[in-house]
Amino acid sequence: MTQPAEAVGGEAAPVTESPEDFGEALARDVFGIEEEEQSAEGVEEQPEATEEAEDEPETEEEVDDLPPIEAPVSWDAEAKETFKNLPREAQEIVAKREAEREKFVQSKSQEAARARQEAEQTALQQFAAYEAQVAQQLQQYAEQIAPQPPDPAMLQYDPQGFYAKEAEYRTKTAQQQKLQRDAQVYAQQAQLCAQQIAQSEQAEQHRIIVDKFPEYTDPTTGPELQRKLTAVAKELGYPDELIGQARAADILAIRQAAEWKTGYEKYQALQKTKMEKVRAAKGLPRVATPGVSQGTEQLRARTAQAALHTALTSKNRDVSGAAFYQYLEKTGQI
Repeated sequence: MTQPAEAVGGEAAPVTESPEDFGEALARDVFGIEEEEQSAEGVEEQPEATEEAEDEPETEEEVDDLPPIEAPVSWDAEAKETFKNLPREAQEIVAKREAEREKFVQSKSQEAARARQEAEQTALQQFAAYEAQVAQQLQQYAEQIAPQPPDPAMLQYDPQGFYAKEAEYRTKTAQQQKLQRDAQVYAQQAQLCAQQIAQSEQAEQHRIIVDKFPEYTDPTTGPELQRKLTAVAKELGYPDELIGQARAADILAIRQAAEWKTGYEKYQALQKTKMEKVRAAKGLPRVATPGVSQGTEQLRARTAQAALHTALTSKNRDVSGAAFYQYLEKTGQI
């Protein structure tokens, strides 16, 4: 507290203190509350503001001194030279617009590439289906020919007829063999088309996963994610054969289900913890246990309540009670 100054004649003259100063002293001496807002650090705020004000011109100079932005790579030498001579602000605007244009062009190029790939896939599927159908028809024609060799006994009573039938048999046999070879060629071509379709589809599924779920294909994180998602898929009822043939949509759906499952488990654990705290609190007294440290909020509340009681019950509403009441109001404790 402030010591009284000596008056003329050796007697102490009363010192008039403002309510706020008196409240701070009273709070510090009686309740151990320190005023944070008017600490020595607060006095130094004005020089810091002055330093910040002095630094502002330097910040502007630093902005002006920034190096020029590099011109887009696709521009020719003349355009790059013109871009180099533009002000920094104009360079930023042009560079931003150029980046947006490049992004738009790349997006449209990717859309066109996907559309072309889908058209090729459709054509390839139709071609594979056609060749498989032709192979099946040729095989049916080959089976319908069914050449039969002539009976050797005909040589005894009709040699000329025997040789005629034998020639016919050889011709039909050659036709049948040719049809079978052609059917095999068409079947092989249909099989190659089917393999190309499967490879293209697999590449497209991989692209979708890399784009939307890159961690799944990463060598470091992929195996563990695959193990977890496989476990979730089995819980959802996926059979093993479908898990092995999972497409991108299936993997993304299982990931979403895994996230929901994890969130639900965390919620359940949190609710369990809360209920345990509620059950434990019901069996404890409401007063603080002696010897146990209280939390900051609890201590502040108890201190503010005691301070308010002191201010309200001060005798004759003297300067001490009124000042301390004002202090509590100013610090937000009441």
